[in-house]
Amino acid sequence: MIRWLVCALALVLFATPAAAPAAAEAQVEISVTRSENGEWIVDYRFGPKAPVWFFPRSSDDRKGGSWRVKSWTVETPGVTLSRSGGYDRLDGGEKPLTSVRIRIRPYTDTLPSDFTPAVRFSDGSLAFLSDNFMLVPLNKGRTNVDMPRPSTRIAFNDPGRRLLLRGKQSIGTVSLLTESGNTYVYAGDTPVIEAPSFAGVLDAGLPAWIRTEMTDFTPRLLQFYTAKLGPSRDTRPLAMVAWSGPIEDGWTLGGRVLEGMIIIQISGQAARWRDSKKIDTVREFIGHEAAHFWLGRTVRTSSWNERWITEGGADFLATRALEEMLPEYDVYNELRRMMNECLVSVRPGYSLAKAGNTVGSNAYYGCGAMLALAAEYATKKRYPQADSYEFVRSLIRANQRDGEITAEDWFAHFRLMSRDAALTNDVRQFVMQGSPDPQAFFRRLFRATGVPLAVEQIPIKEQLKE
Repeated sequence: MIRWLVCALALVLFATPAAAPAAAEAQVEISVTRSENGEWIVDYRFGPKAPVWFFPRSSDDRKGGSWRVKSWTVETPGVTLSRSGGYDRLDGGEKPLTSVRIRIRPYTDTLPSDFTPAVRFSDGSLAFLSDNFMLVPLNKGRTNVDMPRPSTRIAFNDPGRRLLLRGKQSIGTVSLLTESGNTYVYAGDTPVIEAPSFAGVLDAGLPAWIRTEMTDFTPRLLQFYTAKLGPSRDTRPLAMVAWSGPIEDGWTLGGRVLEGMIIIQISGQAARWRDSKKIDTVREFIGHEAAHFWLGRTVRTSSWNERWITEGGADFLATRALEEMLPEYDVYNELRRMMNECLVSVRPGYSLAKAGNTVGSNAYYGCGAMLALAAEYATKKRYPQADSYEFVRSLIRANQRDGEITAEDWFAHFRLMSRDAALTNDVRQFVMQGSPDPQAFFRRLFRATGVPLAVEQIPIKEQLKE
């Protein structure tokens, strides 16, 4: 689920399946090339012999179908591209695939539960998601996304033009091994903005006020997080910000964080002019996404059901950062909104782990942020000199060696800070099994930790005023 704002936020970060060890020579070679007429061609060369290969990354489009089947055309005779068992696949019939050519129309629409396959900038530049080209052979007729993947090299070719891979520029061609991690590869001529804390590829069509927020506010925010949380795994990330134009009356704002990169897409008529509410929304968005360089990249969860730690934690960090950086920021109103978001997303007796996976639910964000808020106050109660970031900072430090945080890691750290085993078990039950009365649970939690926030839903009339 992408938490799109109309305005909207998004991030899915958890450990990826294990890749095969890097090899001196790739078993699968892929070239993605812009032809003279501007079309894009993908050529596959397969080493391992198999008649059917499937795409592990096969998310549905917004109509529930395959975006790949709709936008890729196989030109190799006897080979078909189809969807089967939830995965797109190339099928050579009885004959093992050795080489396949595909003509693609870059798919630039957003997906409901995954990264945008290709991000288009207003000047025609494109950024391709590398993982979307990755294939795995069928194992005894079955798809197995956890099996070791063949060593694969992808070359992106755009003759005479600039390509950008993980912040490094090349002319004409650039390549990567898929084992090095998923990323966007940019093909275009937008200048790279260089700053001490980040580099940026900012769409020339961006409204001026959004460009200012990216160039002025973002570096200050990253420096603030570094001062509070310590260095992140990605010391100087790359920001790609694309403007899709005034294609609707309102506005949308979405983003994703990958290794060393944040990619942001913005569109809509309403984004063309600024007001105080839009500025807060953009800063909250940047604050959330930037926080993922710590909660999501420096340490990450191994399970989809544990994203309340990273998503809620990122919302919490953004709120606290804006409170300190911007004296006019209404932190109380934002905390109320998160509390409301949590209470409307979690039903009695329904666990947070399950509720967050419900389509359209923001439970991981709101409830995760409220749990982080309780952890902040529990920490301050034990250590009166602690700041608002001590719980998250020490949680990251405790799990930085293996780079992974589990729900049990979080519970153990909460138990350490609160020194309350019964309260910790209450939190564990809410997350893992659910509470018969979520409001009563949060009232107990806030009373025990000293959180001065009312546990209540915001009346509909008040929400409509906003």
